[in-house]
Amino acid sequence: MKRLDDLVRSERHFTSGLLLHLLLHDDLRGVDALLDLLVARGVLAARPVADAARDPRTQVIAEFAVRRDLVAMAGVVDDTIPGDVIDVVLVAGDTLVAIEAKFFTRPTVREVRDQLAAQRSALGAVLRDPVWGVSRVVQVFLEHGRRLAPDALGCDGVLTWDEVHGLACELLGAQSYVAGQIARACARCEAELTPGAPGDVVWAGELDFQATVELCLREGDAVCVGFAGGERDLAQADVARLRARRWKWDHTEGPHGARRVRANWIPGVRFVAIVRALGALGPR
Repeated sequence: MKRLDDLVRSERHFTSGLLLHLLLHDDLRGVDALLDLLVARGVLAARPVADAARDPRTQVIAEFAVRRDLVAMAGVVDDTIPGDVIDVVLVAGDTLVAIEAKFFTRPTVREVRDQLAAQRSALGAVLRDPVWGVSRVVQVFLEHGRRLAPDALGCDGVLTWDEVHGLACELLGAQSYVAGQIARACARCEAELTPGAPGDVVWAGELDFQATVELCLREGDAVCVGFAGGERDLAQADVARLRARRWKWDHTEGPHGARRVRANWIPGVRFVAIVRALGALGPR
């Protein structure tokens, strides 16, 4: 029998669902376990509190958006504060640990660095107001497989989902639902993110020009179109050749995403805008 929960690729399922379940285990004993892991990995020099599960200051938050949840509380919106949503935030003593997680995607180092920088800027609003009792922010990047250098990302530490699986085995048991879910997801993710051999197909299909345009008009940015050189080269292409060629397309959130060369794939809305500007949508 096939399982629906073995099809899930949404990061929220693993962060707001499974990771939060671990942190909340045994009335916040999971927070202590995560702090121990961060100390073991050198992300924290020492635990910020001796017993986070029994400290009334301990907090666990999913999908924390500073501009939405903190600034708007005062009845105003400060557009200078980035609107990024942080996957998981925990507060232990005077330390705020902000966890940004990825699963089934493989963003570039620059993309991760920029996202973490925006989150760090937003969290400055918490640091600047002593009413929250936070004097230190620790940023952690969590993903499957590779372990990027924290310095390259501008964060304090990097963890993997395999390590989260280890926490699940420690806290809940290797046969627990959460441990099994994470283990199977790691295996699926590994298969998706492993580079293919030359000639492997990493797109959903091929269409002629008119069918490709119609697909993009119908699906928008839910699909993307392949073109060597990306948007820049497409904007300079010969219209007759564009109309005559076959076009590779894929689902933007499909299983091939992490294996595609991102620079060579154009979101559906942008594709239509560029070929329209070239006059390729007019009469043949």
